[in-house]
Amino acid sequence: MNQLVHADIFFFVTTIAVVIIAIGAVVVLVFVAQILREVRETVALVRSELQLVQDYMTNLRKTPSQGAVGAGMVAEGIVTLFNSFRKNESRQEVSNKSKPKTRK
Repeated sequence: MNQLVHADIFFFVTTIAVVIIAIGAVVVLVFVAQILREVRETVALVRSELQLVQDYMTNLRKTPSQGAVGAGMVAEGIVTLFNSFRKNESRQEVSNKSKPKTRK
């Protein structure tokens, strides 16, 4: 009789552990599904933007006189982008230097 009580306690504890693990697995799967949905949306956006760039480049190849102007605009845009990154980095360095250093 005592062994039967021990077996019942064991199965009760095991059942609770399995339920907790199953709930945790469901929560993890929900998060993974959300991440995969966002990745799918991002890939679709990148594909559409890539198609626009491809169409733009095709148009540049078809009209060489406008292509030179367009290529110059693209180069100017890239230079502006890199300059903005440099400005942001220098701002971060200045803000990091102005913060007082604390010891841990």
